[in-house]
Amino acid sequence: MGRVGACADNAAMESFFSLLQKNVLNQKRWESREELRLAIVVWIEKTYHRPDAANDDSAS
Repeated sequence: MGRVGACADNAAMESFFSLLQKNVLNQKRWESREELRLAIVVWIEKTYHRPDAANDDSAS
């Protein structure tokens, strides 16, 4: 990381924060930090966490 020519190092984080801003931060004016924090946590859970494979009947 940090080397010249290593432009892909930040690509994942830039993509994450771009989606966060588009899908959460710019949606409305948040009344409190706690409300915004909860919206971010819910968005991350829905977007990035897949259902548990152990609870999936099709998983063998």
